[in-house]
Amino acid sequence: MSNFFLLKFQKLKLTEKIFTIFFSSILIGCSFNKQKSPAPIFKNEAKTTTNKESLNYKTKKPPATQETALSLIWSKKGKLLPKTFSELSGWADEDFSDVWQAWEKNCDVMSKKKLLFKKICKKSKKINFSSQEEIKLFFEKNFNPYQIDFSPNTITGYYEPILKGSLKRSKRFSYPLYKKPDDLIIKRITKNGQPTEKWFHGKKIKTKNGLKIIPYPSRKELSSSNSLKGFEIVYLDNAIDAFFLQIQGSGRIELQDKSSIRLGYSASNGHPYRSIGSWLIKNNELSASSASMKGIKNWLKKNPSRQSELLNQNPRIIFFQDLTKKIKINDGPIGSLGVPLTAGRSIAVDTNYVSLGLPVFLSTVIPKSKTILKKISSGNRLVFAQDTGKAIRGPNRGDLYFGSGKDAGNQAGRMKYPGIMTIFVPN
Repeated sequence: MSNFFLLKFQKLKLTEKIFTIFFSSILIGCSFNKQKSPAPIFKNEAKTTTNKESLNYKTKKPPATQETALSLIWSKKGKLLPKTFSELSGWADEDFSDVWQAWEKNCDVMSKKKLLFKKICKKSKKINFSSQEEIKLFFEKNFNPYQIDFSPNTITGYYEPILKGSLKRSKRFSYPLYKKPDDLIIKRITKNGQPTEKWFHGKKIKTKNGLKIIPYPSRKELSSSNSLKGFEIVYLDNAIDAFFLQIQGSGRIELQDKSSIRLGYSASNGHPYRSIGSWLIKNNELSASSASMKGIKNWLKKNPSRQSELLNQNPRIIFFQDLTKKIKINDGPIGSLGVPLTAGRSIAVDTNYVSLGLPVFLSTVIPKSKTILKKISSGNRLVFAQDTGKAIRGPNRGDLYFGSGKDAGNQAGRMKYPGIMTIFVPN
């Protein structure tokens, strides 16, 4: 549903990100490769359009008096700064060619949840989606931009990994991923009779005094017992891939008969996420610069007897569900909003600051790519808040979805730059 290889990732919802790679939260906090962060990206360098109708909407600034009410509705903890479209650097040059697809997916859910969105989505059906100017005017007419008025925060990237697997255990495929076990109990924690945002994950055990509910076992405890036997959903050929897929929270598994299955987040054991990359650095096993996916795999090759010791540093384990029949073959994984993610247009956010479903204008830097993903090149882009992740916390903190497969993973793994978000609030 702030987690994916997500390495989302806590998309992972995808997402725990997800291999909410994040690559980085996974490894050392946010991204595999540190890069210098150019300062000028927050300058107002937007080009103005000559279209009079567009200009009228762009110069119309929303009343500042609306800020408090809007904060409560669309941004629980957000301090919102009214902006104009002309103040959004890159808005005039945005490529809207793939925006409409993500917007229509957004409407599938938001039109059923919010009355304002229902009206706006109805209007959008009359738009000529092949006209970039009409799409641009549509957003300018129906939304007011509000910048999340905090310091820039980290924008990372995640993706959907594609791995090899088998539905049956074999010598090659011996590392299982599990579905939600029957004994897992998940209950919302209340305080003074009121529900909180925290959840308890536990199980019932028999004692001499009767049944007792205890916290659900950690990764180490589960791996040393047979309590998950019978709940295997698929087997992978690599322990570290299985580990990172849990962080991502979703992925495609290619089976030996050339078919594939789509896995999505179902539940967790409730334990906090701990970075194995940080553990290796702290214990002087790897340097910060080498604690990447490749670096960790190389470390494991040299230290095979310590594999369990390393992976068990993260007590959190993710349980999956088979979404093959629920996702179209060319669609992305399902995010926390409940819609398929769109490469370059879906972002995981902290819902304390950005409500799911809102359009967001992102101002950041995108690492260059020579692959088919070169179209995801501009850091000033319209995205949609469609996912969340355990590592996505705080104002202006985001995790951009780059798509599926190796190329997407390479670009997502290099994504770690400061950024700011401007939410589009329905008028």
